[in-house]
Amino acid sequence: MLSFSRFLEPIRLLLILHILLFGTGCSDSNTFFPEKPPAVCWNYADYLHLVGAVDTPGEARGAAVAGFYAYLADGDGGLQVIDISDPAQPLVVAGVDTAAAGEAWDVAVTGSIACVGYGETGLVLVDISDPAAPRIVGAVDTPGRAVGVAARDTMAYVADDAIGLIAVNIANPHLPMIKGIENTAGEARDVILFRDIAYVADAVLGLRVISLTNPEIPSLIMTVNAAGKPNGLALSEPYLYMALSSAGLQSFDVSVPAIPRIAGTMNFSNPVWDVAAVGTDVFAAVHTTGLLALDWSDSLRPVIVGRIPTADQTNTIVVQDGFAYTGDDSWGFRIIDVASPRSPEFLSRLDLPGAGAANAVADGDTFVFVAENNGGFHVVDIRQPLNPQVVQSIAGLGEGKHILIDGRTAFLAAGPQGVYMIDILDPAAPSVIMHLGIGGDAHSLALADSFLYVANGFAGLAVLDIREPIDPSQVVRLEFGGTGRDLAVAGGNVYMAGSFGGLLIIDVTRPLQPVLRSGALFTENVLSVELDTPYLYVATSASGIFLMDISLPLSPVVIGQVRSLGAPLSITLKNGIAYVAEGFLGMELFDFRNPFQPKRLGTLKTRNSVQALSTCGDFLCGADRNAGLFIIRRQCGG
Repeated sequence: MLSFSRFLEPIRLLLILHILLFGTGCSDSNTFFPEKPPAVCWNYADYLHLVGAVDTPGEARGAAVAGFYAYLADGDGGLQVIDISDPAQPLVVAGVDTAAAGEAWDVAVTGSIACVGYGETGLVLVDISDPAAPRIVGAVDTPGRAVGVAARDTMAYVADDAIGLIAVNIANPHLPMIKGIENTAGEARDVILFRDIAYVADAVLGLRVISLTNPEIPSLIMTVNAAGKPNGLALSEPYLYMALSSAGLQSFDVSVPAIPRIAGTMNFSNPVWDVAAVGTDVFAAVHTTGLLALDWSDSLRPVIVGRIPTADQTNTIVVQDGFAYTGDDSWGFRIIDVASPRSPEFLSRLDLPGAGAANAVADGDTFVFVAENNGGFHVVDIRQPLNPQVVQSIAGLGEGKHILIDGRTAFLAAGPQGVYMIDILDPAAPSVIMHLGIGGDAHSLALADSFLYVANGFAGLAVLDIREPIDPSQVVRLEFGGTGRDLAVAGGNVYMAGSFGGLLIIDVTRPLQPVLRSGALFTENVLSVELDTPYLYVATSASGIFLMDISLPLSPVVIGQVRSLGAPLSITLKNGIAYVAEGFLGMELFDFRNPFQPKRLGTLKTRNSVQALSTCGDFLCGADRNAGLFIIRRQCGG
């Protein structure tokens, strides 16, 4: 008798294999499909980022680039010549000023001549055949106020404010001659040339289209109303872009140069002072916002894709060969890599419960802890970084400023309310162990050999022995005439960041008998410090971040420095990469892996104001004040 099992066995094996590969075919809403983990890092230098900057004596207003040099119309600083051969280290090599009335507003270069719109002085011609030794060779007083300039071959065209467009023959730069005037009857602010057309941005009348069929006799063809008050112009065929001080950006189709047609508009809440364009990538210099990068591939629906913030006002922008060159009131001259004009994206954001503002964040591996200024303390599960969740909160813990994690305990610096010790053994059920009222304003914490060190605001340094049993009354304080903001402990010394006190070094070899050894190592406020022995990172209010060698603890030596976009509120280190929180300017990344030559890596603007950063598992977490918590990728290799 034949056995059917011999025939059924292969069928049964095939059925099992089918189920394993394709399932049963049944639908089940509760079936779990694991989320594909996101990449944990990326190279921030592959995105829109600041490369280098140099301060200038005036207020940068207009710029031109020729070869390895940038020429900056620097307001009352005249014309500044900047070597840009190394974009990370731009260098002012020369400057020239007429010492007459007026300020440098704009500049255009033709051949070896820089044509400078010098306000009330008119048009000034500067010989730049030797960029390191520029010299004024000629000038012509225009009837109005020269605020915009374009040049081609032997002709310069001046946007002369209330007078209009002025054509100047500069064939003999020692004797420039006004040849023709087209009075626009408005306020001419900028001019750009396209074939035999000059487009003039008129703050009153809009876009003025002027024929240069006879280069010496400009004549008006037509006027196109603008959506606001025009400031600057940029051309990327077949579109012309106009910066508007009251409405953002406007584009015009100039396929027929003499008859521009309005193509699209992008509205901003702040004035736009200048614009540049390469292909469909458009860059706007926006008042107090900085540089915005837009994808204008759809003329009706432009999209903001990147941003480099500013601490002041960005006045001018030129884009060439993958770099944007901008003029900024407080920064002077900046170079921005725009080869890829997009900013990095966030993995996730999380609005926290309650009405507080996130001030501090600390890593607990699969959980992060966030403190708010209204007393909220939150535990956030980040095991799924694309979807972080608050698992528990505690209210009423003072003004949270800093969190320090030590095993099963979280220490919270709570401003005037002192320090809280919180049991986090079970992150889903944190509980306050003890409240330590230490007198002062607890800003920051450090732990070494069972002693807790507190940067205690106007009360200086506080030291507390936290070995059991803890006696809150036994707090040792050391005042030093400044305000303790942040601190780091190494080798029996506390390095204290102090407002009005610079960097202070305090001997704590006997922790309960601290002794001030050195003070005022910086003349400006020190906002934060971070330790990576034998190096100390010192963040200052105006000069950026200093790297100090503390091999000789009482005689630290500065070995490197980078200037940050804004005030560096805190520094987080990971494998030589410094992640710097800079408030409303977002965060910056610096590569200190070669401590003698630190360099910029990237910039990221957040929704609100970055107060603190922390590594969180494989990622980076940030406290974004009124915008809660954000999670982003780390720099690869860092």
